[in-house]
Amino acid sequence: QFLPWPFGPSTIRWFFQLVVLRGNRDFWDEAKPLAQITPAFPPCLAVHGELDGLAPVVVSRAFFAGLAAARSCPRDFLVEVPGAKHSFEVGGGPMNRVVLDGIVAWLRPIEEQIS
Repeated sequence: QFLPWPFGPSTIRWFFQLVVLRGNRDFWDEAKPLAQITPAFPPCLAVHGELDGLAPVVVSRAFFAGLAAARSCPRDFLVEVPGAKHSFEVGGGPMNRVVLDGIVAWLRPIEEQIS
């Protein structure tokens, strides 16, 4: 299910440490999304392929559990797409249309607030 070296999570970790953090491991904890959650965190939507081999869905589940522990927001949604892998939307098809329609519906109230 998960991609082995050189294309799996260990490659992403290596790239992140080398390029994003520029080798400074002191920034690693600050860079973790869970470390950024506060009661003021905005509403969050994530669409995650159930079979994502690059970024396992358990990471998104942990993030949303952290959100729920920090605050209550009825607009938080983690959508797990059955049978989908990482970047499943690239292939097109009817599943993409349903997912995109759901994203637009989730964004619509935000658009109405700022219009």
